[in-house]
Amino acid sequence: MNAPPPVRTEILGRVASVAARISALGWGAPADGNLSLVLSGSDLCAPFAPVGEVLYPGTQAGEGGARTLLPERFAAAEGWPADRYLLISTAGSRWDELARDPAAGLCLVGASPAAAGESAGRRHPARLACLGAAEPSSELPVHLAAQWRREPGSALIHAHAAHLIALCALPALRGEGALERALAPLLRAAGSAPGLVIQRLRHESPGGVALASRSAAALREADVLIWDRHGALARGRGLAEALSRLEQAEGAARRCWLELRDEGAAAGPTRRARGKAREQRG
Repeated sequence: MNAPPPVRTEILGRVASVAARISALGWGAPADGNLSLVLSGSDLCAPFAPVGEVLYPGTQAGEGGARTLLPERFAAAEGWPADRYLLISTAGSRWDELARDPAAGLCLVGASPAAAGESAGRRHPARLACLGAAEPSSELPVHLAAQWRREPGSALIHAHAAHLIALCALPALRGEGALERALAPLLRAAGSAPGLVIQRLRHESPGGVALASRSAAALREADVLIWDRHGALARGRGLAEALSRLEQAEGAARRCWLELRDEGAAAGPTRRARGKAREQRG
C-alpha cells in the first residue's frame, strides 16, 4: 500500500475545512461527493515517487493494483503536464473523515515518473501514476478532464446538494433552460457573486467518459453544473471559492423550492429526490 500523498500541511488544512463544512451542511450521505485540487511541485513536501505505481489506463502495476478508471484513449490523461498533480479524494471517502484526517482520504495523481524519464519531453500516452492509501474517486475522469489545462490552485467540488437535486425532478423545470431561468433572479436577489453561471447537464452515468467530456466542456463557461438527478459540480480558483459557489447555488435552489412548494408545483420532500439520485448511482 502506498504512503499518504506528500502534500504540504496548509493544503491539507484547506481540504479539512471544506470537508467539515460540507459534512455540517448534510449534503447527501457522508460518502456522497468528491473534490480535487491542481497542485504544482512546490505544493509537495516530498518528491512524487509512487511505490508499486498504478498506471492508467491499461496495465495495472504493483501488488494488487487497482481497477482501471480511464479508457484506452483519454485526452486529459495523455496531455497531463509533467509538472502538475491532481490531489483528489479517494473512492468511498467520507466528508466527516476527510475533515478529521484529510491525508487518509486523499491521493495524488500525476505523470508516471518512469514514463516521464523515457525520453526528454516525451511521456508514454495516458500513463498516470497514483500515490495514496486507496484508489481515486470513481469520478476521476471528470476531475482529470475538467482540470488538465487549469493552473495550480484550481479546485472542483462535487456534492449532493439536496435542493438542486430535488428541482431536477420537478416537471415544471424539465424544459431546456427552465431550471437556469428559475435560479437566475434568486441568485441576483441574494447578492450572489456577479456573473455566477449555473448550467444543468442532462443525466449521464456517474464516473463515465461522456459525463467527463460534457462537464469539462461546460465548465469553460459555467461556474456550477447541476448534474441531473445526481448533484452539483462547482469550480473555483481555490476550494473556498468552489464551495462558496456551491452554497450560493444551493441557497437559490432552496428558495426556488419553497416558492414552488407554496405554488403547489413542488410535490414531495427533498429526501425523495435524494433517493432517486441514489437509485441512479446504484
